[in-house]
Amino acid sequence: MSKSPGTEFVSLAREGWQNVTKCTKCKGAGMVTRLVQLGPGMYTQSQGKCGDCQGLGENMKEEDRCKVCKGKKVVKVDRVLEVAIETGCPDEHDYIFT
Repeated sequence: MSKSPGTEFVSLAREGWQNVTKCTKCKGAGMVTRLVQLGPGMYTQSQGKCGDCQGLGENMKEEDRCKVCKGKKVVKVDRVLEVAIETGCPDEHDYIFT
């Protein structure tokens, strides 16, 4: 049986990561807190992904970024797995792939 597990993320170690700086907007957390005034004396607070670093918590110059992952440190890879299913195996049987 062939099964495509979908998208897998593969970590990359590339040169240029010594030029990474901590994001000044989120202070390296990758998340920012937004406070919005709804009316006089009424506010709402929410957290979201930092727009400057796209949630990574760090920034890098464009010329230092990896051309493959574009500075995200991961690349999407599609793989096909060949799995031998035993005769009489129950439908709900779990297979663990590492």
